Amino acid sequence: MAEQFSIPTVGDLIAGKYRVEKELGRGAYGVVFRADQEELGRHVAVKTLLPQAFLQQDIVQRFHREAQLISRLDHPNIIRLFDYGVDEGLLYMAVEYVEGRTLMDVIDNDAPLPPSRVRSLSLQILGALVHAHSQGIVHRDLKPENIVLLQTRTTDDREYEVVKILDFGISKLLRGENESGALKSLTQDGTVLGTPHYMSPENIVGDPIDHRADLYAFGVILYELLAGVHPFDAPSPSAVMVRHLRDELPPLPEEIEGTPFGVAVKRCLEKQPWDRIGSAEEVIEIIEATDISQIATVVRRPSAEFDGRSPRETASAERRSGVWFGAAVGAVAMLVVAVGYNLYRVTTETPPPEVPRVATTIPDPPPPLVVIAPPAVPDVGVVRTEPDAGPTGIAMVFPPERDAGSGDAKPLKVRVREPREPREPREPREVEPPEVTTVELDVTSTPTNASVTVDGIPVGSTPLRRAFNIERAVEVRFSHIGYKEKVVRLIPDGESGPVRAKLEKDHLRLVD
Repeated sequence: MAEQFSIPTVGDLIAGKYRVEKELGRGAYGVVFRADQEELGRHVAVKTLLPQAFLQQDIVQRFHREAQLISRLDHPNIIRLFDYGVDEGLLYMAVEYVEGRTLMDVIDNDAPLPPSRVRSLSLQILGALVHAHSQGIVHRDLKPENIVLLQTRTTDDREYEVVKILDFGISKLLRGENESGALKSLTQDGTVLGTPHYMSPENIVGDPIDHRADLYAFGVILYELLAGVHPFDAPSPSAVMVRHLRDELPPLPEEIEGTPFGVAVKRCLEKQPWDRIGSAEEVIEIIEATDISQIATVVRRPSAEFDGRSPRETASAERRSGVWFGAAVGAVAMLVVAVGYNLYRVTTETPPPEVPRVATTIPDPPPPLVVIAPPAVPDVGVVRTEPDAGPTGIAMVFPPERDAGSGDAKPLKVRVREPREPREPREPREVEPPEVTTVELDVTSTPTNASVTVDGIPVGSTPLRRAFNIERAVEVRFSHIGYKEKVVRLIPDGESGPVRAKLEKDHLRLVD
């Protein structure tokens, strides 16, 4: 197929309607022309593939997919697709032609920008992301070079800037499994596509990505607009990627740090995607806030998983889930009532168990002589004790109406015990609580910013210093994007000490 067409030159007519006027740029596999659409009298940008591109099927598929993705997008801040097709073996697409400065030019020459201009540009970029994400599309290569600023005027002759986002060539359609095969993602987990300066950590290591990768790229752009420098700049692309994975976010200028802009940057640039802010709409809420106190609820809102549904599909799903939710709440309420009633019966009908008491005083000693008499003898008369009966004597008990010396007397023998020495009272027994060791630990890792859990409970990111109440041996687990997990077993011994973990790099698979 590469031999079935020649590259257009100035003056050539593409598809019988686009007259080539100028070559705008050329890459390894494609070329872009400015052309005149003669029937409508407007300029368009016509993108075609070079012959060598057809030697790599994935490049051709990506070209098809880019056209199909752009055709799904209709937003004033996203470049529009006018036409797409094949002309005598030449693949082409005609898109909206824009002339203006790229955002990279603005950052290089004008940044840091005033807050009012940053707000205007940011809200337009975020509005475009809201629209793309609602269609299930992630840009994946959002960067200042792909953002063009057009100068235009309002009806009252005021000049303002319009953002146009270009190049959805490596976009990913998150709903590819539910669409036709032509719209499925062409990339696989474990490969990396994008520009290192604006790539999220999960994209760098080849993990699956979603819309939060675009929010990370926006956070880098916002940092550059506010500070005038890149937060993770380095001499080489590989060093930049290492800094994205390892380094903490440098502070913004002091006058920006405590503003909604500062909050937006930090929430967008969380290294773990699940810690990152959940949507472009939430970033808009933060940036539009006039005071940091207004964004407390947004800052605490957890990052939601993105399902790529349109607003209409989401609303329908929410209505269906609301029905199930109502039924579930009713079932739970009935269960709570039943359990509460049973608990009430147990607490009201069952007497509480006796609490054992511990003696705190010495009891009185027993009487010196104890006489055990059967109940048949109501009145005891004379008691004579046999001599030499030992410690336990024999007592003769005679009824009062009889003479103790007469032969008819039949004394009752009663065994009498000599009094014993009183025993020493036992000391109260105290139940010792389980031994709990409070240990203050200095937890660090190489590299820093590793997530730390103690027996599966998240406690923060390194470096951190805090006190732990430890009853037994626990596992301290370190995890970091791009590195293998590390587990340190901690045995309580009452002594404080540092817990250090040196993480080993995991295998990164990168492609050009």
